[in-house]
Amino acid sequence: DPAMIAYVEKLGVGPIAMQLGIAKIIIAALYLFPRTSTVGFVLMVGYYGGALATNITHGFAFAEYAMLLVVFALLTLDAWLRKPELLARLKGTMA
Repeated sequence: DPAMIAYVEKLGVGPIAMQLGIAKIIIAALYLFPRTSTVGFVLMVGYYGGALATNITHGFAFAEYAMLLVVFALLTLDAWLRKPELLARLKGTMA
């Protein structure tokens, strides 16, 4: 898709786009498995936080990074509703 290629070039991540996609898949898999969900959650927030910061600093319109805000909201909602032990681990209150 030419529009996607132009978007990736505008971000400046063309040479590592394939590795970023593979990293995203691995992080999502870590988040899905209960034993590694904490690590996956932290990595996913870091990954998408970096993507959001890149979009904001490159001057993209709100519509171009709004999906990242939706992902953050869904991650937080999922952690709050389905994984109370995840939030307890992140707060350091779980023994």
